[in-house]
Amino acid sequence: RWLAALALVREAKAWQLELQVVTLSAAMNGCGEGLQWSRTLSLLDNMPQEGLAPNSVCHGATISAIERGQWWALALQAFRMATKAGCELNVVMCSSAIGACAGSGRWEKGIQLLEGLCCDGLEPNDRVLTAAVSACEAGQQWARSWCLLEEMEERAVPPDVVSWGSALVACVRSEQWEVALDVFDRMQLETVALDTAAFNVILTACVRGQQWGRALQVLKTMPQRAAQPDQISFNAGVSGAIASCVRSGWHPALCLMMDMRLCAFQPDVATFNTLLACGSSGLPWHWTAHLLCRMQADYLTPNPLHQSSAINACWTQGCIS
Repeated sequence: RWLAALALVREAKAWQLELQVVTLSAAMNGCGEGLQWSRTLSLLDNMPQEGLAPNSVCHGATISAIERGQWWALALQAFRMATKAGCELNVVMCSSAIGACAGSGRWEKGIQLLEGLCCDGLEPNDRVLTAAVSACEAGQQWARSWCLLEEMEERAVPPDVVSWGSALVACVRSEQWEVALDVFDRMQLETVALDTAAFNVILTACVRGQQWGRALQVLKTMPQRAAQPDQISFNAGVSGAIASCVRSGWHPALCLMMDMRLCAFQPDVATFNTLLACGSSGLPWHWTAHLLCRMQADYLTPNPLHQSSAINACWTQGCIS
């Protein structure tokens, strides 16, 4: 699409047709969608040569294109230039600038832009608020991200999966395991479409927060929510099963490894090492020996501590003389 847009601009110049602002802004949007931020910026810079003054739409398209290209410092510079030129702020400009703040880790600036938008009488939409939540995620500001979710609901702007996911990640990065579980419960109540990545984040929170039973429960919930468990999901579930071995025995962990193979996932070093830890929790010696042989066949090196524990378990069960 962006190639066609630029071709139309070149053709108009070739025929010496007078270009309009709306024509160039459409071309900028096309370049932005094609991640051609440098071409968008070039179109903006050349507008004065065509006798045209860039408007808010042009500046918004440019800032958005640069932000999509992940040139966050340049996007913020373009935003400052637009405001310095007296350009009227719009939602696209602000959401893109806030997104650039999120990408560059400048969450304070992102919140300031959101507050300035509200002070100017502009109503932030879902894109602006989602960008602000993402900025809080980047700055590990879990409390602010939670407040923004509540603000979105007050403004009748339902948080989407990106907003919920950003708040969830902010809680996990800040080691707020209980709050992360609360966010996850809210996501389920709001019937948010959870993907595998979101489930893996909450599984990480369960394991690090020592909520072993909850980790297994979340893993079992994934297929019901049309989310396919991956290597990370299974490893987190195995860790939870191992930690609960004292109460439930070694069966759950071993069953999870079987499920991994049925789902065409190859257990990795972390999976095997975690399973070998079951040796001290009553795992039969022949299963311990099988795990060690399986690792050798897969060219995986066991953790020396877990290997020693497994051999000791075999010795204790009388299979080594």
